[in-house]
Amino acid sequence: MKQVASGVLSCFIYLNYFDLHMSAGDSN
Repeated sequence: MKQVASGVLSCFIYLNYFDLHMSAGDSN
């Protein structure tokens, strides 16, 4: 169960990071 939570957290962070970069790219 701990591994699953860790995987979900990693996915969430990755998506958040990706979204942040896409937003920055659109801004410029």
